[in-house]
Amino acid sequence: MKLLSFDIGAGSGRVVLSDFDGSFVNSKEIYRFDNKPFYLGDTLYWNFLDIMENVGTGLRKAASDAGTNIHSVGVDTWGVDFGMLDSYGELISNPVSYRDKRTSKIGKHIYEIFPKDELFKLNSTQVSNFCTLFQLYYLYKFREETAKVIKTILLMPSLINYFLTGEKFVDPSILSASQFYDVRSKSYRKEILRKLGIPDQILPPIAEAGTLIRKVRKEFATYANLPADSSKISVVLTCSHDSSSMVTGIPLDDAGFNSCYINSGTWSVIGIENKNPIVNDSVIKSDFTNWRTFRENNMFLKAFNGFYFLQECKKIWELEDGKEISHDEFYKDIKIPKQKTALIDLNSTYLENDEYNMPERIINYFKLTNQKIERLRSNIIISLLQSMVIESKLSFDELEKITGKNFDKIYMAGGGSKNEFFCQWIADCLGREIHTGYHEATINGNIISQLFALGEIKSLNEGRKIIRDSNKEKIYFPDKLSPIEWERLINYYLNLKTETLFKSQN
Repeated sequence: MKLLSFDIGAGSGRVVLSDFDGSFVNSKEIYRFDNKPFYLGDTLYWNFLDIMENVGTGLRKAASDAGTNIHSVGVDTWGVDFGMLDSYGELISNPVSYRDKRTSKIGKHIYEIFPKDELFKLNSTQVSNFCTLFQLYYLYKFREETAKVIKTILLMPSLINYFLTGEKFVDPSILSASQFYDVRSKSYRKEILRKLGIPDQILPPIAEAGTLIRKVRKEFATYANLPADSSKISVVLTCSHDSSSMVTGIPLDDAGFNSCYINSGTWSVIGIENKNPIVNDSVIKSDFTNWRTFRENNMFLKAFNGFYFLQECKKIWELEDGKEISHDEFYKDIKIPKQKTALIDLNSTYLENDEYNMPERIINYFKLTNQKIERLRSNIIISLLQSMVIESKLSFDELEKITGKNFDKIYMAGGGSKNEFFCQWIADCLGREIHTGYHEATINGNIISQLFALGEIKSLNEGRKIIRDSNKEKIYFPDKLSPIEWERLINYYLNLKTETLFKSQN
């Protein structure tokens, strides 16, 4: 059985073809493409036409590899962003990136109507200034002529599925960060939209992950140069938020309810899987939130900037060198620095805008925060990695405090889980076993949704057993003789965040 997964993040997209023999899954990446937002005027757009062209290319390559034996297709993407359809079902414009600055000051308008704590209680999720609700409010408040022609909004994976099948469905996982969906009641919070002057008629119907949507439409099969009978390929609604698909694809212990995970990618995500959302005063005051995952499950998590800053630095350095920098070459000069410590507050808005030259922005950040560091690429890389490790430690401690649980081991997924010294640093700093081997967790979760929809598995646990049996696990144990003084670095990082909070926001 051949399964095709599209995992499209806010930086790149991957197309993975998997072979399931009834017991094991064997996956291989058959295509990868860049997914870069770009400025047109003052707005940061996604190139959706390019995304769909790459989806077509991925289908062509899969058909070339597997012939007409592809059984299903599943799509997952990053969250909060969306496309707008008019009454003809046509795309009104390219979707806007969540990193665009248009929503940076929208909060003050919305909080006058819905205080932040009230929004949390209505949705059980934390509020961000780039969430879908804020983006919609901007349109209906400041772009009325555009808003008038909106018939339907579709979050990014649903938008892709729509052009693949002609059907408009959305799953709960991608809605979780929208700020108009309640994870507890598992339903839209239409009253939030109405009170903000946004018509709820623009919302698509909800269906659970693991649902067959429809076959690939003939028009798209033709466009993708697929064989005539390729329109028999079924499109499956997955846990279409990539973070939720990632949690689904990690073989967590005890159905996931007593295990902790870290996903280290463009964003770092740390949390647990649970049956019921956690909603109390301590959660409201924290940066933790509740999102839906597969079917009846939820995830309680915190997200913070991960490898995004390193990815942005790599883009600039490749332009400077005039060539692509491999993973090994990128990290070849990494060693424990002898000079004075330099760290970066990963939550500083000073670093978050795509229009900046990221390495220069980081060097300026060091100057702004009075951190003297030699201007070397390796120093910037070390600073970002160690800051990610420390932010993970602070978030982990907070997670244990809120949940009242002690986690002996942590499952680590995402691209960062392939970086050996980074995983060892996480183990050393957190003082826990780090279980890796599931760096393709997002693809694994995508596959589980497809297998469920096709009737090949009956439960999430059954799917996770297949994933566990199909991968080789590697464990990193804490090194008590680590040369890095993590406790000192943690205190330095905390002081940095406190003392430079005002400066770093300007």
